[in-house]
Amino acid sequence: MLKIFLMSLILSTISLNLIFCSSSEHKSEIKLYENENKLKPSSNIDKPITDLDKVQLLCNKLSEIKIIPSKEVTVYDDVYDSLIKSGNSAIPCLIDKITDTSKMLDPREAPHVQNYRVGDTAVFMLNIITNEPLENILPNEYSKRWKSEGVYAYFSYVEHSNNRKEIQEWWKNWMKKNLDISSKNSSEVSK
Repeated sequence: MLKIFLMSLILSTISLNLIFCSSSEHKSEIKLYENENKLKPSSNIDKPITDLDKVQLLCNKLSEIKIIPSKEVTVYDDVYDSLIKSGNSAIPCLIDKITDTSKMLDPREAPHVQNYRVGDTAVFMLNIITNEPLENILPNEYSKRWKSEGVYAYFSYVEHSNNRKEIQEWWKNWMKKNLDISSKNSSEVSK
């Protein structure tokens, strides 16, 4: 019996030593791994966020707008309010979004349409910021229809995806004529 007890004690001691040794070896392996694979700071971390970056982030959240009022009233929608406050500096990124055909809920107060897209929100935001009548962006045929159909003339026109590109080109030309944008890399678009 004593033999069994002593054997058991010796085996336990050996086991503990093996566990302790492998544990400390494991710890040194972990430290070596951590030192070799330290996160290196990205060069982008030091770049300041410009006003245009902030506006671009807002434009990327157009689908989150919950309400576009039909009249000038205070709206408590962060994305809408921030884009309106951004004014002319939001125009370039809104123009870029005109061809975004991602579906979203129609945030206009009325009349609502089923096939509403992010690009439609961009167009309506441009209309609000610039006070450019919506019917002016439409070709003559649809501009004439505007008188009897209202906003449905616009939605009829953009049913064809190529027409969204036409509207985008119209706005690009408008921007060239009406805004002083010295370069794409400028930190602020004139207001």
